[in-house]
Amino acid sequence: MVVDYAPRENYHVPVACADCRFHDICGPESTHAGGSFCLAKAARRSRTLQKGESVYRSGMRFNGIYALKSGSAKLVHTDSRGREAIMAVLLPGELAGFDGLSSGNYRCSLVTLETSSCCDIPAEALQAIGDKMLPLRSLILRRTGEQIEQSIERIAQAQRTAEERLAGFLLDLGARYHARGYSGEEFNLPLTRQEIGNHLGLALETVCRLLTRFESARLVEVDGKFVKILSMDELRKLAGHLDPPSKR
Repeated sequence: MVVDYAPRENYHVPVACADCRFHDICGPESTHAGGSFCLAKAARRSRTLQKGESVYRSGMRFNGIYALKSGSAKLVHTDSRGREAIMAVLLPGELAGFDGLSSGNYRCSLVTLETSSCCDIPAEALQAIGDKMLPLRSLILRRTGEQIEQSIERIAQAQRTAEERLAGFLLDLGARYHARGYSGEEFNLPLTRQEIGNHLGLALETVCRLLTRFESARLVEVDGKFVKILSMDELRKLAGHLDPPSKR
C-alpha cells in the first residue's frame, strides 16, 4: 500500500514581497513612466485558499495574473476527454495566469496543493497601464519565454528514462527553493506520488520504486513528503545534467 504522509510543518514556506516576482512592478516605489500611478494600489493582497481550492479554472474569463504568497499549487490542463495533466508546480513567489492572456480565457486550472495564499494584479489594471509600464511588459515577456522553455522541456522529457525524469524533477525543485533563500537540499514534495507520476508521465508504482532505489543508493532520504538530497553531484549525473539545474 502506498501512503502519502503529511508534510513537515517547518517546511511550509512563505515568501516575502521582496522575493516575489511581482516585487519589481508592485512595490511601493514602482510607478509607470509618467510617475503618477503606483501598481501597488491595484494589486490585491493575500487571498487565502484551502487545499484543493481553485485560484482559477479552465474556461474562466481571464481576470488577472497571480503570485503565490505561501503554500504551493499545480497548473492542470484537462483535455476534451476529461484527462488531466499537471503542467507545472508553483512555489511561493512564482506567477500564474499567463495561459489566459492570448485567448482571454484560462486554458488551465490553478489548484492549491495545501493551504495557500496569493496576490493578484487584476486584468483591468494590466490593460490600463500595460503599454505604459516597461517593467510589466518585461515581466510578461519573460514569463512567456519561460513557458515556451517549459513546453520544450516537457517534449524533451518524453525521450528520457524514468530515472532521469525523477532525478531532474527533484533537482529542479531544490534549485527553485534555493533561489528563494531556502534549503535546496531539504524540502517537502508539493505533489503526491500519484501527482508526480502524472506530471512526469510515469506510473505511480514507478515513482515509488525509483524513490526507494534512490534511497538505497544513498542519493536521497525520503520521509513521507520530506526529501533530503544526500548527493547532489550523483543525482545530477543520474539526471544527465551537464550544467546546474534551472533556478527559475
